[in-house]
Amino acid sequence: MSTPGRGRGRGRVPKSPQQIEDESAQSMDNLQRAGAPIVSGGLSVVSHPPEELTMDQLAERYADAESSQEVEARREIGMMQITTPDTSAEIPPAASTGRGRFRGRGASIPTAQTVEVGGGHGKPVGSLASPTVSTTQGQFDDTTDVPLGRKQVDPQTVTSGSQNEAETVRKTEKSWSTGAAAAAGAAASTIANPASTSTKRSKVPEADLPTITRIGAKGTKIEVATNYIRLSVAEGLPGVVEYHVSYSEPLESVGLRRKSLRQFEHVLGHVRSFDGMILFLPFILDEDVTVLHGLHPVESTELTVHITFVKVKAMRDAVPFFNILLRRIMVELKFVELRNEFYDLELVQILDKHRLQIWPGMSVTAEDQEAGLMINVDTCSRVLRTDTLYDYYMSVKADPKMKQKFNDFVINKIVLTKYNNTTYRIDDVAWDMTPESEFEHKNGPMTFKNYLKMQYNQTVQFMNQPMLISKLKPRKNERMRGETTQRMAALVPEFCHLTGLTEDQRANFKVMTDLAESTRLTPQQREAGLNKFIARVMGSERVKEMLAEWNLVIDTKIIHVEGRKIDGPQLLFNRRSNAVKVGPDFSREAGLGVCDPVEVKKYVLICTQRDSDKARRFIEVYKQVTGPLGIKMMQLGEIVPLRGYQPHDFRSALEKLNKNETQFVVIIMPMQRDDVYGAIKKFCVSDFAIPSQCIISKTLGNEKRLRSIVLKIALQINCKLGGSLWALKMPLTEQVMFVGIDVAHDPLKKDPSTICLVASLNNECTQYYSRASTTKVHQEMADSLRIMMEDALKHFKKARGEEPNRIIIFRDGGSVGAMEHIEKTEMNQMMRARDDHAPKAAFTFAIVAKRIPQRFFLKTGATRYDNLQPGSVVDQTVTRRTYFDFYMVSQQVRHGTVNPTHFVVMNPNDEIKTDLIQKLAYVTSFMYYNWSGTVRVPAMVQYAHKLADLLSRHVKAPPNAKFSSTLYYL
Repeated sequence: MSTPGRGRGRGRVPKSPQQIEDESAQSMDNLQRAGAPIVSGGLSVVSHPPEELTMDQLAERYADAESSQEVEARREIGMMQITTPDTSAEIPPAASTGRGRFRGRGASIPTAQTVEVGGGHGKPVGSLASPTVSTTQGQFDDTTDVPLGRKQVDPQTVTSGSQNEAETVRKTEKSWSTGAAAAAGAAASTIANPASTSTKRSKVPEADLPTITRIGAKGTKIEVATNYIRLSVAEGLPGVVEYHVSYSEPLESVGLRRKSLRQFEHVLGHVRSFDGMILFLPFILDEDVTVLHGLHPVESTELTVHITFVKVKAMRDAVPFFNILLRRIMVELKFVELRNEFYDLELVQILDKHRLQIWPGMSVTAEDQEAGLMINVDTCSRVLRTDTLYDYYMSVKADPKMKQKFNDFVINKIVLTKYNNTTYRIDDVAWDMTPESEFEHKNGPMTFKNYLKMQYNQTVQFMNQPMLISKLKPRKNERMRGETTQRMAALVPEFCHLTGLTEDQRANFKVMTDLAESTRLTPQQREAGLNKFIARVMGSERVKEMLAEWNLVIDTKIIHVEGRKIDGPQLLFNRRSNAVKVGPDFSREAGLGVCDPVEVKKYVLICTQRDSDKARRFIEVYKQVTGPLGIKMMQLGEIVPLRGYQPHDFRSALEKLNKNETQFVVIIMPMQRDDVYGAIKKFCVSDFAIPSQCIISKTLGNEKRLRSIVLKIALQINCKLGGSLWALKMPLTEQVMFVGIDVAHDPLKKDPSTICLVASLNNECTQYYSRASTTKVHQEMADSLRIMMEDALKHFKKARGEEPNRIIIFRDGGSVGAMEHIEKTEMNQMMRARDDHAPKAAFTFAIVAKRIPQRFFLKTGATRYDNLQPGSVVDQTVTRRTYFDFYMVSQQVRHGTVNPTHFVVMNPNDEIKTDLIQKLAYVTSFMYYNWSGTVRVPAMVQYAHKLADLLSRHVKAPPNAKFSSTLYYL
């Protein structure tokens, strides 16, 4: 229960720009309107005033806290607010009708009483009591016709990722004018959008950074449809123009600065974006420095405003600006925003029998890609439960441990309040507060129930329920001031709907099947949804008007690119046979034998007395399946029955084992319990150093599937003992070392994060070295990679007798916005380790991203689309403009649309060819021993993810050094 727009989601339509500007001009006390009830510091209940939607806060409200791209752009764009025409705004009284100096506006535009041209610095002449305009040209060189002090750009040498931008740059002799505004749409003729008709010079965007294009050649060419739509500037128009604004009198309030510019709308137009210092316009003013004379917004004295041209922003530099505009467009289309995703509440699907709702939606993001500015549109869905937290509260109210059960259930859950369509994470339960408790509102003491009735017209039905507490993120201005007071929103359980599914629902086959029918969309359905979205955008006159205001044009078709399909590798499943070429599913071949079997000598099986029969049956089947695999069974397992199934019961049995004689241990758990599993794994991995395999009793209860289940367990145990299941055959003469890195975080943000490194020790990818370390709580970047990498290089040399000739590192989890930081920290650490221990080795560092919004569809007919086949690569047009990157599909799916994996090579040098890195990224996805098929990422990355998850969630202690050369974490 917070001010709409705060918390962890947003759903309220923003206030109109006119209202925002009016409120911003008031004092700080009057800027705050009534917010949600807030508990400050947990000591008293107060009302937190919601932030004024100034330019400093608009982008933060719209920005994802995890989006590094927006964080990087916060200085320049993060405070912007878009203002739109206000037909009710009055013209300054000093203005008279006439077209004035700005021609081509399509309507009679009032002009100032006097126009004065000042000196070189744009100082005003005379004193005026009403708004006037003075313009000052920059100083020009006689030969270049370019203002002195500004770098001259040769239009022939400017390179741009956008064809439209490049074409605009080349036309330096053609000035932008509003006569070309008709190209942006018919609606543009009715919008006050002044443009310069000056022929003295043309403003051009700054030169783009070099575009990196690395396209492979091997493989079969395929036509691929994407979920991208091209966004461009109307031909002949500038797009976004940046100006710097300064005042003759100090104006501390951003609202006052914005209000002071309103009196000059006859010059600046109604469409603009202003953060108090930087002004963005969709047109170019006549002069380099425009001097405006008007009135102080408070004191009614003379105020002089200098507006100085800075540059025409390239499309790539204005991506955050366009994202804010796209959010406004989605709101105009009646979508509701939650966590940077937009949902259409008119299309909500209700599954009454499962008490669930499915909210269909999409994410819409502007991105700067190799072929220019594009809009990525990805469909998404949110599952919401129809029951509330009050329903659960009533179900456990009669329990003697009611408070403990309720706390355990709700804390750290994500809930949604429908009255403002906002999501919150529950951090605590205030048992001493009810809806009738009072808090300090700006109008005086007020109860929670009265506040909800007044603010949202919601009536609280039950007064005996406790309040839920959610910690809110600090506002940006609070962080800048260094304020440490924790703001907390108070929520009423009966209005809190849980998001996501319970464990029981996830285990229910019928529930998951019904959900899959609505959430797992096929490529054909996604392509149809993209076309419907485009039609919805183009069918809205207001949306077309909003685009035309900023000279933008959206293409009416999705982008198609050329992709390639590369072949898979050859795998060796038995040392006595030849390698065979396999596809993405080789489960049949994997069940015929193992590459490097490990002899089973003695093992112990621990279970409860109730599961003794299942344990004996497991031993019997285990002996049957190991023979055909080539695994010798020297002795049957010994059963150790337990009377209880608490963590100490299992640990006590493990402590009694003979460490020197027991090769591994199998534990049959009566049910899934994290405390029992954690105790077992901590003892086996950290304390005792013995390979272990845990099995849920229910898994062994299906006799029809028992043999296949035990077969997979036998394969896992062979790997944990140091064996291998299959080998990769690569025609490479050099020694290659593959490295996978991943980080796991504690979801409660209490324990340190765990970073793991897994390195291959041979070209066959059958031997690995694993190393783990801890970092600060919830820290993604690692500062101990150099030591870990040095140890891996030492083990490689010990195993192979020589240093690797090539090192390829796959780093999982890095976002595009964090790439520069990863390069400066992690990649440099790895390179220093290489320089010390393998200085001649070629070095490649690639970031691997799985959670991405990009989707690709294989075009199989005129209007037919299917999933890409494993081995498909997309490396042009929709790739990052300044990075060596590519998208790859390595796994096969039976339902829905396959998710590609994004690879970004951080050191795009000539040490590795494009075809080689793409081929190696694909063939290493065949080497994950927990799955007889391909996975989404290289096997080393998946191993690192598996190890990090085990250590951070369950073991919570460093692993025993004896395990460094085995895959004990499978």
